[in-house]
Amino acid sequence: MFETLECGSNVQLATVCDLTRRLRHLLESDCDIEIDADNVERVDISFIQAIEATRLQAEIEGRTLRLKAPANAVLASTLDQSGVLWEREAADLQFWFHQREDA
Repeated sequence: MFETLECGSNVQLATVCDLTRRLRHLLESDCDIEIDADNVERVDISFIQAIEATRLQAEIEGRTLRLKAPANAVLASTLDQSGVLWEREAADLQFWFHQREDA
């Protein structure tokens, strides 16, 4: 069963502590996590760092973490500017953009 976490429109350093707290709470439960970042209008690297850390922890625990929808244009731009996807590993493309390796 997936629990959906709504990110809101502003996920920057000033607001990421609340997001991190909610992610930790969901990791402590037995559910898989779906992140709804569709309405993100302002985002910075702190959001990406929080999501990537949660991805790693979920993987260690054998849990599923996914985005509800592919990264929107604002988030995609921040991913590009941050260099997170410069190596473009298949798992990263699948997570952030819902792209399969054979697509």
